[in-house]
Amino acid sequence: METLKKIIKTIGAIIATIFFGITAIFLFDKHKDKKEETEKAEKAKKEKKDELEKKSADDIAADSPNPDTISTNIEREQEELRERIRDRLNKNIPGNGSSSNN
Repeated sequence: METLKKIIKTIGAIIATIFFGITAIFLFDKHKDKKEETEKAEKAKKEKKDELEKKSADDIAADSPNPDTISTNIEREQEELRERIRDRLNKNIPGNGSSSNN
């Protein structure tokens, strides 16, 4: 009876070892795939960044799905900036005949 218990414990230990070994293999395999996926995404990101750095702003805007909207927004923002600068200059520069800086 004693030897039968030892045999059963040994078989149980072997089965448990095989189970944990297989589980570990699957876990490490998934981790490896995730690492490769991350490296692939980083490489694609770097390639896209390099490609965009080589293009001019006009080319990027032309390649977008709605270049007219982008151009309109850029022109509107430029005009708003010009107005703000013009207003600030008019505010800071005294007019002709002013005696404030004499």
